[in-house]
Amino acid sequence: MYGIEGFVAHHNTDLWGDTAPQDDFLPATYWPFGGAWLANHIMMHFFYHQNTVFLDKYFVVVEEAVRFLLGFLIELPNGELVTNPSVSPENSFFTKEGVLAFVSYGATMDNQLIWELFTNYLSGCRALHRGDLVEEVKQALPKLPKHRIGRYGQLMEWYHDYEDAEPGHRHISHLYGVFPGHHLREETAEIKDAAKKKLMRRLENGGGHTGWSAAWLINLWAHFYDGEACLQTMNKQLSESVLPNLLDNHPPFQIDGNFGFTSGVIEALVFYYNERLDLLPALPNAWNQGRLLDVCLPNQTTISIQWADSTLKKVDITGDLPLSTKVFVKNEYLCTLDALNDHI
Repeated sequence: MYGIEGFVAHHNTDLWGDTAPQDDFLPATYWPFGGAWLANHIMMHFFYHQNTVFLDKYFVVVEEAVRFLLGFLIELPNGELVTNPSVSPENSFFTKEGVLAFVSYGATMDNQLIWELFTNYLSGCRALHRGDLVEEVKQALPKLPKHRIGRYGQLMEWYHDYEDAEPGHRHISHLYGVFPGHHLREETAEIKDAAKKKLMRRLENGGGHTGWSAAWLINLWAHFYDGEACLQTMNKQLSESVLPNLLDNHPPFQIDGNFGFTSGVIEALVFYYNERLDLLPALPNAWNQGRLLDVCLPNQTTISIQWADSTLKKVDITGDLPLSTKVFVKNEYLCTLDALNDHI
């Protein structure tokens, strides 16, 4: 279909594992990132379990997804590498001529997904001591478009600062780099603030109105360290988007809302990335006491925590997190992991 090598899948599939574009819905059909998304899950599994036998078996899927994207990217006159065609899933915009449009090039979510896959691929290569595309990936990464800030102080969703056709759209695709991705954790405070402004702009215009979208918001607010917004979104989802049997109500139902809700609860209490461990990062005031037991972290690690009067009281960690890991409590630096017992 594309005349290039590698593995690609799109936004939908069926019982037979079809990887071709589905339907004829312009804002989503030509979204060739289903393969990259799944490949990132392979790497996430490895980061948690550190099973090189597993990674060696499935790394071909990761590498072939990388190979496809290397072939799919095109170079702009300014030297940047962009996807083309490109959509921000299911969303639309107005061109400067006022024409409603869906397809552009270099949408922000594309860049974030590629960054996630390419950096994960390099990690996998280091773990397996092999990889056919290392140099190509290293050359491509710095050529991906940088995050940019638009006219409203928001993180731009598309390569150009187009006007949203639906400012309160249920998708917040270009915040993939906040959650479940990690690209925004590598960014400046200015870019992170622009991402938060974009989230607030979505909500001010009616976003987050479906169950799975509300669940995504919980996780995003957790990574913006806003416990009250987390709790408000949880309550909204439970009151407006949950059926009597507790399944997420997006007719008939979508399991994303259920899994996303439970994920958001955990993310509000603990998350880890790149030798930084956040404890109680978005603890709501109403949750002034409680405990969280046996949550999995990367490096074959489990953690249990207990708090009272909104203060961390106990932490039990088993596993192989680096002892140099920096521990933050409520987004305030506490100590390195090797000194944690001396501070609690």
